[in-house]
Amino acid sequence: ALTSDTTNLASVVGTPSSGTTPLGLPDVSDTDTADVNVIDPGINLEKSVSPSVINPGEDVEYTFLVSNTGDDPLTNIVLTDANCQPGSTPESGDNGNGILDPGETWVYTCTKQNVTADTPNTADVEGIDSKGGTETDTATAFVDVINPDMNVSKVADPTTIYAGDTVTYTYQVTNTGDAPLSLIVIVDNWCSPVTYISGDTNTDGLLDPGEVWNYECSTTLSQDTTNIFTVSALDPLQQLVEDQASADVDVINPVINVEKSADRTVVQAPDNTVVYTYVVTNPGDDPLTNVGVTDLDCSTSIVGPVYSVGNSDTILEPGEVWTYTCTMPVTQDTTNTVTASGDDSKGNPVDDNDSETVNVVNPSINVEKNVDNSVILAGGSVLY
Repeated sequence: ALTSDTTNLASVVGTPSSGTTPLGLPDVSDTDTADVNVIDPGINLEKSVSPSVINPGEDVEYTFLVSNTGDDPLTNIVLTDANCQPGSTPESGDNGNGILDPGETWVYTCTKQNVTADTPNTADVEGIDSKGGTETDTATAFVDVINPDMNVSKVADPTTIYAGDTVTYTYQVTNTGDAPLSLIVIVDNWCSPVTYISGDTNTDGLLDPGEVWNYECSTTLSQDTTNIFTVSALDPLQQLVEDQASADVDVINPVINVEKSADRTVVQAPDNTVVYTYVVTNPGDDPLTNVGVTDLDCSTSIVGPVYSVGNSDTILEPGEVWTYTCTMPVTQDTTNTVTASGDDSKGNPVDDNDSETVNVVNPSINVEKNVDNSVILAGGSVLY
C-alpha cells in the first residue's frame, strides 16, 4: 500500500554455474525500477457575484473560479448552476489542452437579468481524474435584493395651547424595509434641536430593519403651526431614503363679546317696561361651549339664544352671532350689566360684560297766581 509517489528499485544477483564470471567476478547482478504515481486529485469552486446588493429588477454577474487543487489533471469538467448557467467552456485559464491541469484556474461568468428577490445561488462542478474517479465541489453566492423603507410619526403634546406655551414633540422613526439605514438626518421646520432618546438596541449606529428610534424636541409657539418632520437616511447602496410626518398645534386666542342695548333708555310710569337685547359674538379663533348670559337685574326672563348667525349646534363658533332678550319693568334709574361667558377648547372660562342705563322720569308742573291789589273800585284794573 502506497501513500505517495514511489520509484521502486529491484536488484538481482546470481552466481554462474562455473563458479566464476568473466573477468574473475564471482557473481552477476542487475537492477531495474518501476514508478507508481499516487495521485491526490482535488477540485475547488469559488463563486462570487457583482453587485451583491441590488435594487429589485437589476442585473448581476456571477463569476465562477474552478481550480485544480490536486496533483492530477482533470478532464470532462462540468459546471452547473440552476439559476444562471455559464457556458460550457471557460472564458480564461485553460492552456488550450481542454484539461484542468494541476494549478490551473478556469474562469466562467454568467449574467442574470432582472433579479427581483433575494437569491442564494448554488453552483456545482465536477471533473474526472486519471483513474476515472469523480471530483466535485459546491459554492454559493448570495444576492441581496433590498427594499429599503422607513416610516416616521410625530405627536405634539399638547395640541391646543395659548400663545407662548411650550409644546413637546415626540418622534418615532421605524425601519419598515429589509435593509439597514445609515446616516440618519432629522430636520424639523419649527423645533430644534431634535434629541435622540432610544431605539438602537444593538448600538451599531444603524437603523436596522424593525428597529424604532425615538426622538424628542420642545419649543414655544405663538401661532397655529403645522410642524413638518423630515427624516433622511442612506441604504446600503448609498441611495436616499426619506419620509415625513407632521403635527398640528392650535394656538388659540379665545374671546367672547357681548353688547347690551335697551329699546328705551328713558321711561315714565306707568309705561315703564324695557326690552333689553344682548348680542353675543365670538371674535376669537376658538369655539366656545357652555355659553350663557347673566343679568342680575333681569335674570328670570332672559329669552334665547336666537342664532342670528350660526348653525344652532350650541357651540359659539368664531363669527357666530347669538341674540338674547329680556323684558322687565324699570321703576328707578338703572345701570344694568350683563355678563356673557363660555369655556374655550382647553376648558378654561372666558367672559365679557356690557351695561346699559335706563332713566325713569316723573314729570310735574306747578302754578302760583298773585294779584297786585285784591280790593279795587268798580272799573279799576289789577295786575295778575
